[in-house]
Amino acid sequence: MEVPRILKRFWGTYLICWTLVAGMIILSTELVPVAWRIDAGAWAAIFPLAVQVGCHILYPIVLNPWLLMFSY
Repeated sequence: MEVPRILKRFWGTYLICWTLVAGMIILSTELVPVAWRIDAGAWAAIFPLAVQVGCHILYPIVLNPWLLMFSY
């Protein structure tokens, strides 16, 4: 019941976050020129953005009080 509400309210946030995730994945492959490529040795460029995107994806789920209520 809460998941559709979360998706309805945060659709813009999820759209931007998943676009950034796809961009990070594409920029780390051989699909882009060498000058634009982010190799695995550049973890200092990947890690901060990955943490921010991950936190923004988890924020509406983890901090939703209605998902934490247990009914027996």
